[in-house]
Formats: sequence, structure tokens, C-alpha cells
Amino acid sequence: MNLDGFALPVKKLKGTDPVEMLDLSGKNLGVASAVVIASLISVNGTLTSVKLRLNKLGEEGWGAIFAAICGNKDSKIMSIDAYFENIGPAGVELIAAALRTSVTGALTRVDVRLNNIVGDGAVQLSAAVLGNLKIEMFNEIPIKEMRADSLTELDLKEKHFGVEGGMVVAGLIPVMGALTVANLLGNQLDAESAKMLAEVAKQKGVSLCGIQRDQTTADLSGLALQPPDAILLASDLSQAVVTGGLTSLDLSNNLLCGVTTFGGGTYTAEGITAIAEALRVNDGLTKISLANNELGEEGTKAICEALEQNKMLKELDISNIGGTAGVKHVAKMLGVNGGLTSINLSDNQLCGVWTDYAGQHGAYTAEGITAIADALRVNGGLTALDVSNNCLEDEGVSAVCEAIQSNKETKLASLNFRNNDIGPVGANAVAAMVAVTGALTSLNLSSNNLCSVTETGYIKASQVQGSSFNEGDKVVYQGKEMIVSKSIDRDGDIKMTHLPLMSGLNALANALRVNGALTMCDLRDNYVGEEGKALICNAAEGKAGFKLHL
Repeated sequence: MNLDGFALPVKKLKGTDPVEMLDLSGKNLGVASAVVIASLISVNGTLTSVKLRLNKLGEEGWGAIFAAICGNKDSKIMSIDAYFENIGPAGVELIAAALRTSVTGALTRVDVRLNNIVGDGAVQLSAAVLGNLKIEMFNEIPIKEMRADSLTELDLKEKHFGVEGGMVVAGLIPVMGALTVANLLGNQLDAESAKMLAEVAKQKGVSLCGIQRDQTTADLSGLALQPPDAILLASDLSQAVVTGGLTSLDLSNNLLCGVTTFGGGTYTAEGITAIAEALRVNDGLTKISLANNELGEEGTKAICEALEQNKMLKELDISNIGGTAGVKHVAKMLGVNGGLTSINLSDNQLCGVWTDYAGQHGAYTAEGITAIADALRVNGGLTALDVSNNCLEDEGVSAVCEAIQSNKETKLASLNFRNNDIGPVGANAVAAMVAVTGALTSLNLSSNNLCSVTETGYIKASQVQGSSFNEGDKVVYQGKEMIVSKSIDRDGDIKMTHLPLMSGLNALANALRVNGALTMCDLRDNYVGEEGKALICNAAEGKAGFKLHL
């Protein structure tokens, strides 16, 4: 019989030509072939395995296959593999009904992972699986061992068992008295199935993220964790019995709010809000990184409001979390939290602008960084502040430095202003702060423009006055003295920079002379020229152990 370009082995399927195994995968079989196959295997008592993946059986076809196997009391087929077969709600309903009324005793393994099984379909299917006591393995979940309470640990990380699998696990954890640690991360759960798991885990004191009870650090970075995973983690963090020993947690480079740094995905704050709620009661963590997660304003607000109450956390990395809208909440938290000693706010567009390969984008506003500065006027706990890569410009960096300078209780020892478009005006503000801040030991001003040096485009050397046109040579162009930055090329063209404005660098040199605490200063990539380098080196001369990067 040939319905879809492949001749079905009718006698083998029916059992009149008995075989134990048939491989019909990848034969381009359609719904009609599936219905015929189902009718034949419904009376077959010899087949133990029939492979049907990578066809086009459709929801009706897969429903018929499940019904045929489950309805045949003499069937010896032990497993059904319908992994990634584009089965949706209609097919799920048929499969759930077949499993719920199954009379076969042979079927012990079912795999329906990576199909469209959500909502009521997931509820029906998980209930059918839990009610079928013959099933030993479902979506790679070891049901037999779980029912027997023979596991102390359960590692199902990235098994992709889906919403229906999450509900099955949630239904089995209550009968597992020995279980203390499970890892269920990376399984395409939804919020509801994650909440079900969290609820039963809290009742049993079980970790859902693979965290051992004596573990002190957890690196969960770069795992593409989604909001449902965040809900699982929040369950762990809220239980002292589970994570009471945990002091350091790295959640950087994930998708905790469902969106990428490029804007892909759908935003939800449900997961990060659950983590924030857990941080309100967690009194063990001293260090956490949420870097490179697009938290948005809602997520940032939730975390910051939680940290207004949490006095145990010492180090917080919230770099590159999309912080333009959320910066006011960070500022509010810094104004009242005396426990934090280190915060990383780099790459957060704190002033509303950012630079990429295509140039600068956005509109500058100092509102956010001014709010941060106001918090720094009263914060006496921070020892390290990183606001690098934020396009603060002179106005923003001046606000921060003036705030630190005015705070007699400041303990800031490390300050990172790298790559913030700081010019001479900002350099003067930094110098004034350095001169009077005795706690400061490390200052990073690299990749700015402290001397306001700008480079021309290519210009014909014939239009420039000078005896030579090698890099570093001084020349005159349109009546202004300049420095060759790109030597003459084969077309006779050169590039030049304006002479550096030294007022800011002079102020920094003077500040270095009077500051006895500073042990490191990074001024690389600032186009200070040989004169500027000599000036700074002279100011640092004689300072034992001082590290100067030029």
C-alpha cells in the first residue's frame, strides 16, 4: 500500500509477517499513512518498536498512533518517540486521552518534547501521564525512580521537557522524601509551571537549580536563563535551608526578562521580580551579578527596592541592564543602602546616549547621573564605583566628582570613569576631587579625551606647512599649529590633530602631587602627547609603589 510515495509494509505492521522492529522514520509519510499504520498496529502483538519520526503525520496522525498503541492490550511496543513533531493543541488532546485510557502494559517510555504543548493541553497531558502508572520515563524524566523515592539528586538541566514535563515533576516531588537537589533549568517552562514547581519545592526544602546545601558560589552565567528559570531560582534564594551557605551568585549574560540586548523576545518582569522578592529575605548573599540582562525600568526598580532593605549584599554588578529609565531607582537605592561596598553601573546609557559602530545615538541628559551624584553625597558605604562606558561627558563626571568631594564620609577607594567622553572641564573636576579625597587608591580615566584632541580627515600635505610629515611632527595648517597623527601616504595625504589643551591635565598632575593615597592611575588612550606624558610622569615621580598607565 503506497499512499505518500512509500510502500507501507502492511503485513509487518499488522503482525502477519512478524517482526519486532520497524523503522519508518523520514519516509515523508502523511496523515493518511498514519491512519493506516494506526489501524494495523492496533492488532499487532509482536512489534516492540516502530520509529515514525521525521514524517508529516500531523496532529491527527500522531493522535491515531497513540490511540492505536494505548488501545491494544496485546501491544508490545515499549516507547513512542514524537520529539519535535509540530504537535499542537488538537494532537495533545488526542494523546492525553489515549494515555489516560491506556490498556497496554508494555508502553513505558513517551517523548513529546519540543512540541507546542502549553496551557490546558499541558495540564491534560501531565495529568494523564501521572495517572498512568505504567509509564517509567516521560520526556526524559525518570518517573519510575521518582515514584520509588530512590533519588537524592535529580539532574534534568536542559532536557527540554517543557511545560507538561514541569507539571509532571511538580506532581512527583511531593512523594520524594529523599530528594534535596534538582536542576530543572533550561527546560522551556512557562510561568505557571515554574510557580507550581516553586511551591512544592518550598514545602520540601528542595533546590530547583542544582545548588548544593554547602555551596558558597554559583555561576549561572551565559545559560540563556528565561523568566521561568528566574522563578525557580527565586525559590532557591528564598529558602535558607537550600541556599543558606551561598554567598556569591553570577546571573550575568542571561535573558531573565525574556529579551536580548538587541531587543529580541518579549519582555516580562515576572521572573526578576521573583528574584527581587527573594533578595528581601535572603541574608546570605554578599555578591550578585545581573550584568547583561535587559532588566528594563520595571526589573531595575524591583531589584533596587529589594536592596533598600537588604543590608547583607556587598557587591552588585548591574552593568549593561538597559539602565537609562532605571537609573533613578538605582540612585534612590544608593541614597539609603549603607551595606553595598561595590556597584558596577557601566554600559548603562546613564545620560541617555550610547555609541556603537554606527556612531552616537540618543539625546544627552544629565538627569540620571545627577540623581546618582546626589546619592553619592550621602552614601558612606561604597568603596568601589564603576560608571565606565556611559557617555557622561564633562557635565556628568563633574556632577559625580563634586558629590564625592562634598561627602566627608565617603570611603570610595576605586573609581572607574573609563570611556566617558571626558574633556578638560571634566578633568579639572576629577582633579579637584582627587586632591581632597584621601580614601581614593585607584582611578581609571582611560579612553577619554582629557586634552580635547580632535583629528582631521585626510588632507593633502601640500596644503600644510612643515619640513616633514611623519607621525608626531609639528606642522601648521590654516594658521594653526597641529601635530601629524598619520604620516604621509602614497597619495600625499596626512591626518593631523589639534594641539592638546593642557588645563585639565595640569590640574590632574597637581592633584597627583598632593594625593598620598592613590596607588594606581590609568590615563591610557587620551592623546595627551609627549608633553602631557612628561607632565604626569613628573607629578608621579618618587611615589613608591605607584602604578601609572599612559
